[in-house]
Amino acid sequence: MILSTRQGLIVGAFVATEWPEATSENFPGREPVPGKYGFVGAEAPATIAKLYVGRRVPDEYRKRGSANPVKYTWR
Repeated sequence: MILSTRQGLIVGAFVATEWPEATSENFPGREPVPGKYGFVGAEAPATIAKLYVGRRVPDEYRKRGSANPVKYTWR
């Protein structure tokens, strides 16, 4: 499950089917980013998305000043 956020608000939910390297071949029209990966997948089913979309990310996962656009959790 991948959750996209904007200013701490969950705005989208996705399910990945694969995680290819971030190359121009795998993601045409984008600059390659060595050592990074992107995901290929689809929007999560509505029954799953409604559990997350529109809710705020808990403060324990939001670190002030954090610039990394990717956060991982196993909860």
